[in-house]
Amino acid sequence: MSKSSLFSIIHKDVFENKKIKTISQNGADEPVDFIFDFKGVSLRTDFLKSFATEFWSYIEMEGLKKVQVGGMETGAIALLAGLSLYAPTDIEANFFFIRKSRKRHDLAKIIEGELNKNVSCILIDDILNKGNTLRKQVVLLEAEGIKVTHLFTCLRFRDNSAYEEFAHRGIKIKSIFELNNFSSVLPVRNIKEKTEADLFAVYTKVEKATFTRHPNLYLVVPKSAPLLVEDYLYFGTDDGNMICLDTVQKKVVWEFAITFGSAGKRILSSPAYYKDSIIFGAYDGNVYCLNRFTGHKQWVNFEADWVGSSPAINTKEGVVYVGLEYGLFKKRGGLVAIKIKTGTVLWTYRDMTGLTHASPAYNAKHDIVVCGCNDGFMRAFKAKTGELMWEFKTEGDIKYGASFDETNTYVTFASFDKNIYVVSLKDGILFARHETEGEIYSHPIFQAGTVVATSLDKHIYCFGLNTKSLLWKVGTNGRIFSLPVYDKKAETIVVGGNDGVLYEIQHATGVVVAKVQLPDRIVNRVVIQYKQQSKIFFVLSHEGHLFRISA
Repeated sequence: MSKSSLFSIIHKDVFENKKIKTISQNGADEPVDFIFDFKGVSLRTDFLKSFATEFWSYIEMEGLKKVQVGGMETGAIALLAGLSLYAPTDIEANFFFIRKSRKRHDLAKIIEGELNKNVSCILIDDILNKGNTLRKQVVLLEAEGIKVTHLFTCLRFRDNSAYEEFAHRGIKIKSIFELNNFSSVLPVRNIKEKTEADLFAVYTKVEKATFTRHPNLYLVVPKSAPLLVEDYLYFGTDDGNMICLDTVQKKVVWEFAITFGSAGKRILSSPAYYKDSIIFGAYDGNVYCLNRFTGHKQWVNFEADWVGSSPAINTKEGVVYVGLEYGLFKKRGGLVAIKIKTGTVLWTYRDMTGLTHASPAYNAKHDIVVCGCNDGFMRAFKAKTGELMWEFKTEGDIKYGASFDETNTYVTFASFDKNIYVVSLKDGILFARHETEGEIYSHPIFQAGTVVATSLDKHIYCFGLNTKSLLWKVGTNGRIFSLPVYDKKAETIVVGGNDGVLYEIQHATGVVVAKVQLPDRIVNRVVIQYKQQSKIFFVLSHEGHLFRISA
């Protein structure tokens, strides 16, 4: 009776025969011809009671007397409430839900409710289509030491063979209905196209190590990105440690501690490398230069109140350029040039009216340093003297860095005014402007006559440099802070998102060729290493976990 009641509700009140926008397997925005919208019925007593009856019957059939049941907000919350209300007295059950992303205040939890590692865990949802939502939950729970044993959904869009990855994890799938059950009354049939599982099957070896004991979960911005030099990986942590990791021996070589910071920040600056030195900034206001083999301090510059900017290196002259932040009225930002061998300051520019969190970029051909600022200006300086050459004004903060094209003619950068800019490196005259739908907290890159950029509007963009037109756009399920990285050997773009997914995209076509689901946000650029013909990704997540990913 409950199943026939559900069938009638879905047929009459859930199915909508109209086009809506969705994200395809390859990440592009595209319309679909119909939708099953359970949100409108999920609080109805008749639906919840029927759903709960089917669920608890299945649990009894499986012989489970103690379970924990969860799902992702917001859709699963009403379902969980119904299961709790209609739970049988002879089955012990507790319930939890998973947030789509951590709260940026209070306890910053991602999971609400109690978990037990020794109890069968069942995830529920109204629909099982591509499996992305459930896949993310499975990975997140596994990271917490919880083994998911069952997936229970109301309606499955594909044959069970499309979800073999769950079976390989030892997870049973139960759906009350599949699309084929409605083919006699609705214009639907099970979807036969290739599944997301094909993309997630490319890189399957994921190793995790944790180096951050007290991550700053409230600060969702790009953090200190890893730097690979030979087989040594250098990165900063929220704890205030700059770490050198031997990636072959998989052990820490040294740690250098920053003892204090500001507003819960210690190290956001990404390290730079020059000869035997590692240089980075910290929120204690200092720029540090360490011996890269020992971690011993070579010099410290005390120029600023805070340093969130990442260094840019002039390898020919052995000079480092770093953005500075001050707590002064109207003089909030600046730029310093330091001789790396001695720590001697060559020049300082202090006339920026906004905080200079953005990182400078050095162009060797023209001997120019460019640097953005929260005052909305991109500025260019003579590298030897610090003389201001030109300014370009945007209508928003410039939070990150800049890149130069292959001919050293243009510089590209992005602003919180939602635009990507390409200007002449010589005089700062605008060449092209590309609009996105969200603020941009990263910087674009030039690659083979294109400009590739990410945006907080959850998309990755590729524009033609000379045509000034959009070539492709890939949609994701989360905001993107991560910089795009070009893999020259594979000719792909690699980007991480707030949805915890690592995306690999064909640069020429915009087709997504691989995905990797991680348990938390990816806010930093990804490091790619080829070793003995194997490709390895190093990903430092928002929570400070370091992932080593390979095929």
